[in-house]
Amino acid sequence: MKLEKEDFLKYYNQERKPDTHKGDYGHVFIVAGSEGMTGAAMLCAESAIRTGAGLVYLFSPGKLLPIYETSCKEAVKIKIGDDNTACFEEKHIEQIIKTIKKAGKQACAAVGPGLGNNPQIKRFVQGLMIELKNSDIPVILDADGLNACADMFDKEENLPENLVITPHTKELSRFMGMTVEYINENRIDAALKTSRKIKAITVLKGNKTLVSPLNAADGKIYVNTTGNAGMATGGSGDVLTGIIAGLIASDGRENPIFEIVCCAVFIHGLCGDIAAEKYGQRAVKAGDLTEMLKEVNSI
Repeated sequence: MKLEKEDFLKYYNQERKPDTHKGDYGHVFIVAGSEGMTGAAMLCAESAIRTGAGLVYLFSPGKLLPIYETSCKEAVKIKIGDDNTACFEEKHIEQIIKTIKKAGKQACAAVGPGLGNNPQIKRFVQGLMIELKNSDIPVILDADGLNACADMFDKEENLPENLVITPHTKELSRFMGMTVEYINENRIDAALKTSRKIKAITVLKGNKTLVSPLNAADGKIYVNTTGNAGMATGGSGDVLTGIIAGLIASDGRENPIFEIVCCAVFIHGLCGDIAAEKYGQRAVKAGDLTEMLKEVNSI
């Protein structure tokens, strides 16, 4: 796949073979959400579904399950803890890992949107990342997941080998020790340095989102050309995480993950452009981006 608009659209809109079933298009496991932040998990799940993942599993703390059951119909919900459990805890890692490992190799995990930010969540995410390293599946780490893992990034031996991180500028500043001003003035250099240090594909979100490859030694980087300021709204990043996860799960065993991530970023921005044209930038909300995935094939 070339990193060009026409190639991204051709790839994304390609027809599926008629003799396939849902198992051929991968499994996405979403570890996201907490009390007050269920929307982040649902945006991520719905975007992965709309992007073409065969099966999307949403791990749900027991107290939140009724919300997901009524609002996210297509995802398979997996109850974690009891009816009073409102967020993930370290003791839940074993159940989550056992479930993920049953799916085989054509799978992907998305970790972080809306998890919350406290010591308990930090222990949970760090323990989960160590276990996911042994699962041999790609992992997208976003939002609160990134914050929880900030002090792990100097110890890449604890991180999954096929890792995609999706920070915005402030998140990158916190775990890379760079100032916001430096990152804004040196975005390409900041993204490349991050990939080299963490050994991960880095998606530096913002105006002209950047994707730095796992092997950033040669300095090559993808600069996205889609998207607009209307996407500067809560939940946009959760949608991006879902799109990346959905594409990797459905196609990651046949195509390089870096190219798939670049395509996902392009499609995410394109959805924002379609939404802005329909509603105006001021009126765009994150859920619109998921809905616009239905219209990408008409471009």
